[in-house]
Amino acid sequence: MSQEDLHIVILAAGKGTRMRSKIPKVLHKLAGLSLLEYTLNLSHQSKATSVTVVLSPDQMEIESLIKTTYPFVQIAFQKNQRGTGDAVLAAKNQLDDLSGTVLILFADTPLLRLETLQRLSTHRQKTSAAITVLAVDAPNHPGYGRLIIDEKSQVQRIVEMKDATDTERAVPLCNSGLMACDASLLLSFLASLTPENQAREYYLTDIVQVARSQGNKVSYIQAEDPSEVMGINTRLDLAKAEEVMQNRLRKASMLKGVTLLDPSSVYFSYDTKLSEDVVVHPHVYFGIGVRVDSDVTLHSFSHLEGAYIKSGASVGPFARLRPDTVLEEKTRVGNFVELKKTRLGKGSKANHLSYLGDAEIGEGCNIGAGTITCNYNGYQKYQTILEKGAFVGSNTTLIAPITVKEGAYIGAGTVVTKNVTSNALALSRSPQVEREGGANSLRRRFTQTQKKTS
Repeated sequence: MSQEDLHIVILAAGKGTRMRSKIPKVLHKLAGLSLLEYTLNLSHQSKATSVTVVLSPDQMEIESLIKTTYPFVQIAFQKNQRGTGDAVLAAKNQLDDLSGTVLILFADTPLLRLETLQRLSTHRQKTSAAITVLAVDAPNHPGYGRLIIDEKSQVQRIVEMKDATDTERAVPLCNSGLMACDASLLLSFLASLTPENQAREYYLTDIVQVARSQGNKVSYIQAEDPSEVMGINTRLDLAKAEEVMQNRLRKASMLKGVTLLDPSSVYFSYDTKLSEDVVVHPHVYFGIGVRVDSDVTLHSFSHLEGAYIKSGASVGPFARLRPDTVLEEKTRVGNFVELKKTRLGKGSKANHLSYLGDAEIGEGCNIGAGTITCNYNGYQKYQTILEKGAFVGSNTTLIAPITVKEGAYIGAGTVVTKNVTSNALALSRSPQVEREGGANSLRRRFTQTQKKTS
């Protein structure tokens, strides 16, 4: 059997009012990626011949995202919200004269897997059905329409929940909304729809009856995992989907050789990349753009985003790595250390209580507790450079732009305002004053003051 052309239509024109948000529903995020982008990425992975997203004309933010990030995607506009059937018909120009299979997907169904999408398309082709419906076994689900199956195991019709009888509502086989359709027949099915229902809308599901009335076969397959077809309509749905997605990401990491000491407490982003023999302690957060090489230990309550950590490094606990940070091999970043746009050279360490921003730190450097780079003057950012083997004592302030040359030693408590030469010792301290017996005098004065005020 030869592979047919595959065309995908993604419905994204819904208002999403139940999210109660000024952000369009399909731009809400799951593991750091918008709901719509999951479906767009899936469409791209499927190698579809064409991909069309149906929007309403006022969804400029979504339109901009598609044009900027997904230039291969076509856009169609549904001018009036008259149901799912009308939404697909809005893509009439994109669907004209096509052959093969049209997959109809929803932008608010981000958990669908590529394998299921392929099964749906292949099943329609193998059975020569006009339509193949993706069903889910969900007894007593209050929202899904029900599939009514005939004696030949073909779909006779789909009944929306609001139009179903008590008997039909008791049917456990539910409609996910996703369909694979014969591309040469789809537009004719859509043209036959009428709004004869309680909502007075053009239901996409009614094309099943249209197809059957014309003597066509309508088949179905079941989703292996019901969570795949979970639609997102409220913040509660979003939270449930987040839990499913996090469990998927955790499982995938552990199967690739990552140790998660307490999997349920670790938060991943969709693009987190962890190599074999990474050990992740409880309560670590991975933001977007984190890559970790092998043999790295990430300690509890560390927050990472946009960072690359190389082999043998140790991070945390309570560390924060911000975007454009690179930790070279065998580096150590300890508790309450924050790095931003900083490269920490091989074997270098910043063990506690430091901020290093816009810095280039060479190999084998020691950053003492309380060290900060003063990289911003309110108008511009400036860089701090520490060359190989530089030693920075505790409570040092490095006022950028500044370069500390190879092997230089900066004494504790120093405010560094100019470049330090190679192997030099830099100090800036006020003289220490000591008054004999001064502590007793101070205590007596404090005691007298306390008595007067009590």
